[in-house]
Amino acid sequence: MDVLPFLRIIGIANAALWFGASLFFLVCIRGVFQSEELMRLVPHPFSEASMHVLLGSYLTLLTICSLVAMGQHWAEQWYAGRPVFRLRMGVLLTLVVVNMVIKWVIFPSMTQQHLRAYRPSATQQDLQEGARAYRMWKTGFHFVHLFVVIGSFSHLMSVTQRHSSYRELGMYQFRG
Repeated sequence: MDVLPFLRIIGIANAALWFGASLFFLVCIRGVFQSEELMRLVPHPFSEASMHVLLGSYLTLLTICSLVAMGQHWAEQWYAGRPVFRLRMGVLLTLVVVNMVIKWVIFPSMTQQHLRAYRPSATQQDLQEGARAYRMWKTGFHFVHLFVVIGSFSHLMSVTQRHSSYRELGMYQFRG
């Protein structure tokens, strides 16, 4: 049984899911939760809180996709008998770390500052400081998320190439 075609299908499906989810969040979800239509239906602090519920699940998906991408790349190279391409593995490892930082550092800090600013017993000072800190964490999240979108697109392009990004040199390639 040839495992490489199966691994390639898993890699392409995972990369498409990863990039598609990243792009969908960037274009659709983020835009909806900042739109005037939603603000009329759901007041400001509650719309942000509902976005946090979606964001938690979304970040779990990104982390899983990045781990699957790294495992798939390693397995494909191993089964093909080629050395692991260090640049691609470095990019994937960086994306795994970035996704984990978003999931376990930035997202909890955003949620904590949002709760600090908009809890019912918040003082005016808590409201101002929490809202300012929340905006700072949210801005940082958007910049780091843009890096994840670009990285997932890069991975999708790499996985869907006809030839691997690692090229083996043939024995007769450099004949004089």
